[in-house]
Amino acid sequence: QRVPDAALRDVFLALAQSCRDISTAVGNVVDGAAQHTTTNTFGDEQLKVDLLSDRMIFDRLKACSAVAAAASEETPELQHLCPDGKFTVTFDPLDGSSIIGTNFTV
Repeated sequence: QRVPDAALRDVFLALAQSCRDISTAVGNVVDGAAQHTTTNTFGDEQLKVDLLSDRMIFDRLKACSAVAAAASEETPELQHLCPDGKFTVTFDPLDGSSIIGTNFTV
């Protein structure tokens, strides 16, 4: 109860759950995680694992009625999620993913 705003707690919970989802997925991805698939609007290579992480966070945020909109490094255009939401969330879904091919911790 350190965060008195219940809606904000819901956002934090959705983000924490997506971190758990990503951790599990990255741990299970063996082949192709570091495979380049596309380039984002900032010119960065998007890896399969970047896009997977992005989708996982958006899925959790879509399920959170407190989030009005969200954008990410992989999806920079603002995505409208819940018309009654109170917060806008921006994020980098998997910072440091470019080192995944060398077996460094992300």
